Amino acid sequence: MATIAGVDVPADRLSVAQSIRLLHALSAVPDPRQRRGRRHSLQSILLIAISAVLAGARSYAAIGDWAVLARPAVGVRGRPPSGATIRRVLLAVDPVAVEAALTRWTLACRNAAAATTEQKSLPHNERRQVLAIDGKSLRGARQPDRQQTKLVSVIDHAHRLVLTQTEVCDGNEIAAFRTALDSLPQLRGCLITADALHTQRGHADYLLARGAHYLFTVKENQCATRRADTSPHEAGQTRREVCWV
Repeated sequence: MATIAGVDVPADRLSVAQSIRLLHALSAVPDPRQRRGRRHSLQSILLIAISAVLAGARSYAAIGDWAVLARPAVGVRGRPPSGATIRRVLLAVDPVAVEAALTRWTLACRNAAAATTEQKSLPHNERRQVLAIDGKSLRGARQPDRQQTKLVSVIDHAHRLVLTQTEVCDGNEIAAFRTALDSLPQLRGCLITADALHTQRGHADYLLARGAHYLFTVKENQCATRRADTSPHEAGQTRREVCWV
């Protein structure tokens, strides 16, 4: 255990292979800094920040402490960047580009895990990709108007991975549903689960167009559907799965 910013945080590190794959994904993120005066690459600073957060760091100070005490297995030469430098870079970098890079890396990690002999030996129904859509407010993160920041996340049930996240704009979580899933290149055959807020005809049509299945919760926000006959669906409509509560 290493004491980081006054809190005991495991000094765990990504493996060399994981770090190299992450650095490669982060190479697509544009650097917002001027060329003059750069001492550390953008990719190395982002790698430090991501590795520190994965180890439990929850502040800029904790990330800076982690860089000194643990530091990544690759990507950083000489003295690590200061906490102030890390903070300035993280505030300036494009969060959408970083999220896209993290999605590519996470998908690569998940696909590598799914390709193992143990996973391939599982029955077909246990190998189905099941993704949950959920929105959460971030504790301690606020907008300039003091409203809490809210994200919609796509979580892989089996691998317990957050594949992608997108910010909820103007409180419209329904619109963020499609934005989040648009960042995933493949949904065919996946089962998408969501709470009653996302039991929307537009969401169902979108998922069917991408070849996905869905399992939605029906409550009073869809009165007609809730009152509908719950008899089995007709042939050709097997993807129209609904959970009745």
